[in-house]
Amino acid sequence: LERLEDEVPPDGCIVPVVHTPDCMFESIARLARLDANATFLDLGCGDGRVVDGVSKIAGCRGIGVDIRMECVQAARERYSERVFHQADFCAMLEGAGPPPIGFEGVDACYAHLLPTTFAVLDARLLAAVQRGLRLVTFCSHPSGAAWDACQTGSDCFGMVRLYEASDDPARGRLPGGVGAVLRAAASSSSGGNEGVS
Repeated sequence: LERLEDEVPPDGCIVPVVHTPDCMFESIARLARLDANATFLDLGCGDGRVVDGVSKIAGCRGIGVDIRMECVQAARERYSERVFHQADFCAMLEGAGPPPIGFEGVDACYAHLLPTTFAVLDARLLAAVQRGLRLVTFCSHPSGAAWDACQTGSDCFGMVRLYEASDDPARGRLPGGVGAVLRAAASSSSGGNEGVS
């Protein structure tokens, strides 16, 4: 992979900018099932490259949100046809800040976040997923039984994962967190062999 040009956190911020490689954009768009009618949100959009790349592949509307104004300004300069907001995710869910408030109208969200950031946002993100949001993550993923029940797909050897509400009690992660598996349903229909999706 080419150098990702990660940055140290700006003064007063504890979260560094860590770019998602361009080669992941197609996997993100495919797992999120984005199309021309979808709205895609990148939570922690940095310079906007994921919003632009995924939106071009899928032909969907792209929105980026970042807590740092310098990231939002850079994204707006690079990709003027996309929408970028400076906002605190927690405040957005509580009704403060720019749209999309509480993920109103958003079909899928991408989050390439540090584990410490996931820990802070965990309950809020899980509630949004359980209400119908499709969440795609890269490298660092939420964990726990509730999240395991929501993981319905993965790509790139589990580096990119999809979480969404599912009425199928047979869906869930394989032991160890690698991929998604159809358990009981596949087992009963295939004579005991589990199917991996």
